[in-house]
Amino acid sequence: MKRYTFIQVLAVTLFAVVFFISLANAHEEHPKTGDLLIMECGKTTSPVVIDGKLGEWQKAIPTAVDLEEQLYDVFSGDWADADDCSGIVYMMYDDEYIYMAGEFKDEELIAGATAGTIWQNECVEIFFDPTDTEMDAAASSTVHYQFGFAPSGPDDEPQVWNWCNPDAGKAQQDPSSYVQVASVISDPYTGYTLEGSIKIDELDDLQDIIEVGLVIGFHIAIDDADENAATRDLQITWSSYEAHDQLHFGDLVFGEPLAVSPAGALTTTWGQIKDR
Repeated sequence: MKRYTFIQVLAVTLFAVVFFISLANAHEEHPKTGDLLIMECGKTTSPVVIDGKLGEWQKAIPTAVDLEEQLYDVFSGDWADADDCSGIVYMMYDDEYIYMAGEFKDEELIAGATAGTIWQNECVEIFFDPTDTEMDAAASSTVHYQFGFAPSGPDDEPQVWNWCNPDAGKAQQDPSSYVQVASVISDPYTGYTLEGSIKIDELDDLQDIIEVGLVIGFHIAIDDADENAATRDLQITWSSYEAHDQLHFGDLVFGEPLAVSPAGALTTTWGQIKDR
């Protein structure tokens, strides 16, 4: 009977532990570049006015959703290029709010949908998974937050909606009591900017854990309708996978206060990143 030394057993055990930890900490990769999907959410020390004008966002680090490889193929429509549907998204936070902003390209503004149907028209969706739970789309809707921001509606005002929320009492509701949104529509129309804030103390699963170095699951989806206000033509997502699919969420990293160097270059000092 073959016997193994203590060192051999220890080596195998350590290998197994490292292997399974690496699986647990796996990050989704960009569908074209292979880069890890990690978005930096810097802390702002200046007030943010939610007006759709992005002057306060000069220090924030952008993330692009603008390539053919990022199309979710079930809703790939007739996407021709980034001018049809794409966006640059920014995230920041402070002690009271998580902020979202973005600059989005679009060829035709369709704005007939309201409330929980705003995803059928021009809409930007962001997803937070506080626990980084790797679940597929069919099982994940009660675990993560899903907020939608539409640049316009039937009354020409921007709209918000909260579809998924770990607190079931807040899901499928208008969250405008704690979510602000503003938009600016380009003229002539080539797209829009969005700016929004979400009050942290309304996010039960996040309000007590946000600090420098926190890493949570995160995803971005951009919806587009070009002809029929009742039908979404296409969707482009950060990972290219289904928007709710937590198996393919990227990471949102909460950083230290954003700063600009004397030379004008963007600098961010990160704390110790927590394990997922």
